[in-house]
Amino acid sequence: MVLGHVTISPVFLQKLIYAFHMPMFFILSGYLFNVEKKRQLEFKSFAISRFKRLYLPSLFIGFSCSIPSVVIGQTDSLLDFATRAFGVIYSIPAADLTFNCTPIWFLTCLLCVEILFFCLVKYIQNNIWIFVFCSFSIGVIISQELSFYSPLNSHIALSAVFFFYLGTLLRSRCFIENHTPNVSYISLAVVVLLLATYLNPVKIDLSANRLGDINLLILGTLSGSYLVYCLAKKLGDSFFIGLLGRNTIFILGYNYWAYQIIDHLFIFLDLPYNWIVNFIVQVLIFVPASLTLNKLPLLNRLVQGATPTVSRSKIS
Repeated sequence: MVLGHVTISPVFLQKLIYAFHMPMFFILSGYLFNVEKKRQLEFKSFAISRFKRLYLPSLFIGFSCSIPSVVIGQTDSLLDFATRAFGVIYSIPAADLTFNCTPIWFLTCLLCVEILFFCLVKYIQNNIWIFVFCSFSIGVIISQELSFYSPLNSHIALSAVFFFYLGTLLRSRCFIENHTPNVSYISLAVVVLLLATYLNPVKIDLSANRLGDINLLILGTLSGSYLVYCLAKKLGDSFFIGLLGRNTIFILGYNYWAYQIIDHLFIFLDLPYNWIVNFIVQVLIFVPASLTLNKLPLLNRLVQGATPTVSRSKIS
């Protein structure tokens, strides 16, 4: 995600990352969704818990980003502030309509996805795949034919629920526990990802309603997600990876500002721009920042919601 948001990086590299990274987040969220446990909950209690976990952090992050936006003059009038504030509340995935915190669109979209999927497992239960397929088809048609911002990115959630559902299927089959990567699978995944990226006519961007060829989108998502899984498996029980994994919402929320700060630092020091250095410095900044945030329970809760306790081994 951080690397994908670094501008002036190689075009094909950006297209490669976008070919799978957002759908992969929905797959991962689905994998962490305990269907049997959630099915026992009442709709009201589930909706409230997800609202606190996802929407409230998006509001806190969005409005906290208004501070630097006002200070540097990016937001320079009351009308502009009101417009951007509405963008945060409505969750518009556009930097110029929020306080430079576009990535938080994922949080509100995930909220819609989880509520939709909860309703399916709670009230439908049988043949859920039919409803998921219909939802995906409707979402794709809306994204391809219309251009508008829906409340909390709910129209994106219609198609994203498909990837979330794939994650729940992988969980039901204990994929992480039972599958061991091998050279053949990894090689195939690399080839498929490269071909899906090259052949897709556009750079995939769910928030911008750019899905490209749907078959290539799915192939790119599956192959890219598999390669990330293999990499995580190879890294093992890493404190560094675990730390970043536990603070994904924090990194997602302030990613754009971290990039902008480093970019201005390059200018101030009169250094030539280098996208690789920008990426590395961002990651290095987020490590101590995450450690500090984790030592401040109240602030951590405001930024990341009621984060459940997860062991590093499960994250990696």
